Amino acid sequence: MHRSLSTAVAGVVALALAAQATPQPDMNKPIENPPYGTVFLSANVGSFKILSRGATPAQGTLTMSFSGTVLVAGLSKDGRVSTEGKVIREYQNEKYNRQVFHGTGRIVVRGKFGGLQWFGRNMSARFDGYAVIRAFGEFDKNLETGRWWYPEEPDKKRYWSPNGATPISVPRDRPIESPGMKPPTRRTKDDD
Repeated sequence: MHRSLSTAVAGVVALALAAQATPQPDMNKPIENPPYGTVFLSANVGSFKILSRGATPAQGTLTMSFSGTVLVAGLSKDGRVSTEGKVIREYQNEKYNRQVFHGTGRIVVRGKFGGLQWFGRNMSARFDGYAVIRAFGEFDKNLETGRWWYPEEPDKKRYWSPNGATPISVPRDRPIESPGMKPPTRRTKDDD
């Protein structure tokens, strides 16, 4: 038992030292060329928000089919919104740089933005970019909430939480790794 405890302590210390040695981005300064990732989302009913990560604005391309309402806030001057089907712009406020779209169809939002929010039903989306997504699950008639997944794990679809926000990092957050270091091993029955 003593050996496994000391191994675990050594592993935790090694990970802490690796975390200190690995440069972490300063969340108070915008990243000029942030790494992009991809995530897929689907829901029969629910809502989500796409937000900035620290001082770096949310950015990329959202392609979504849906019924409901989409608010786009703080879209950059070179950003673009295109719609198909029966999705129309219901509201635009140039002073505060906000637009609201409503209907059934498809929307594509490209560029940098302060935030984007959807609520409604029958949604299927792909987001390619850099942001944090907060998904809010609602139970549909089959008692299911929305799902999300990364393209490298199409069989690992996760449910949106019905009890608050489900945070989704795009690109996916990876654990801090350092060359030559292994995570601590778990104790087994034989270690006792």
